Amino acid sequence: MKITLCGSARFEEYFKFWNEMLSLYGHTVYTLSVYPSQKEEGKDWYNEEEKKTLDQVHLDKISNSDAILVLNVFAYLGESTLKEIEFARNSGKEVFFLESWGINNGISRYSHYDYLCDLSESFGVPSNFTSPINTHKDRQVHSPYLLGGASATRSKIFTCYDLFKLSLYDMAGIKIDKTPKGPLFLD
Repeated sequence: MKITLCGSARFEEYFKFWNEMLSLYGHTVYTLSVYPSQKEEGKDWYNEEEKKTLDQVHLDKISNSDAILVLNVFAYLGESTLKEIEFARNSGKEVFFLESWGINNGISRYSHYDYLCDLSESFGVPSNFTSPINTHKDRQVHSPYLLGGASATRSKIFTCYDLFKLSLYDMAGIKIDKTPKGPLFLD
């Protein structure tokens, strides 16, 4: 399957992780043309004309895809990503979401709330951010339609994903108990 990754460039590490995992699973993956870490000025390196060009190139990638995977980390969906979702749906593309959120839902209070808030804020996403759309009705990344029916393969990918998420806490300098009681992650 040809899949375009969509989401905020602030989640560069997620783009790279899912590009690798989906490619190893045999999918052709289209991702961002440029990452903020490639530019000293971060995401603000381009002017309006260049942004329009990059946005159009990303829509062309979606046109050439069978599906998109939306990296809606911490429920975050920016204006450009919402336009990409609408474009994909209007083009008859399958839409998968990394995380399942109800409209106006965000990080909820449970045993690891503080850790998640700290991590979301390390990505520049306010801990009180809520999803502007309902993603419950769409397929999620763990769907057999995306990762196949072999549960052992899906389990291996999500074990890697859990380790990846733990590494994000380390990169953000957030100290957590790696043997918590209760769920540590949102998915």
